[in-house]
Amino acid sequence: MALLGYGGLQSGVYLGVGVDLEATRELLGFYGLAATCFQGELLGGKEEVLRAFPLEEAKAGYGRLSALLGQSPEDPVEAFRHLTRLVHEARKLLFLDPGLPQELLGPGFPGPKVRRLFLSAREELRARAAPFLKGLSLPLSDLSPVSR
Repeated sequence: MALLGYGGLQSGVYLGVGVDLEATRELLGFYGLAATCFQGELLGGKEEVLRAFPLEEAKAGYGRLSALLGQSPEDPVEAFRHLTRLVHEARKLLFLDPGLPQELLGPGFPGPKVRRLFLSAREELRARAAPFLKGLSLPLSDLSPVSR
């Protein structure tokens, strides 16, 4: 449920803000789970909503990812190694950052900025790692995040 942007309120009760209900139904159906989904309106302060999500862990994760972003090795093998570390660290954030609207998070949340920097660094490192990857005799299209 975290990958879809839900936070846990208590065991078996999840809160999602701006989540895709069709994707939610598909996931529940895939696992054969019965659930009641409903939409509501926030009546209290946003603090109640924010408590359902591991935002402090997400901030720490963005800090770790940000520390890796300043490095850009020239050597193709080192570029590939660094790209792998970078992507691994970024993937962890999928379980921590629910992608809440900025108006809920406030101005200090690092997610959007670090994600933009990550995407740029990923492309640069992928280009630097290309000679190493070509030497593996794999079709590079299999490694591409772009849809075929």
